[in-house]
Amino acid sequence: MGFLAGWRPPGLRMTRRGLLFDRTPGALEPINFSFVVGSEEYQALWPWGEAWCQELEVFHNPLATHPIPFDLIPGATHWFESDGDIECNTMWANSVMSSVTHIDMDSEQNA
Repeated sequence: MGFLAGWRPPGLRMTRRGLLFDRTPGALEPINFSFVVGSEEYQALWPWGEAWCQELEVFHNPLATHPIPFDLIPGATHWFESDGDIECNTMWANSVMSSVTHIDMDSEQNA
């Protein structure tokens, strides 16, 4: 988040690799991704920028006496029961299932 917000020490390169949730109806496999953090392709995944809550998953208990309101955590992905089905409500077109960020420093910058 800091890198995209402009905190970029000279020579720092970050590459994020992982799996995106495939929202295609009937899809059973995730989508592999590998992007340089800060690249146009990476930033296009989240047009409003990265947010602290974008990978937060809230599972609503259908039997809860005091259910959590959806608008309590508006940027989270909410999972809930509706007419016997489990449904997902999110504002994000791209949701990361898992990822690793590789951090590299240009050795010439450190000399």
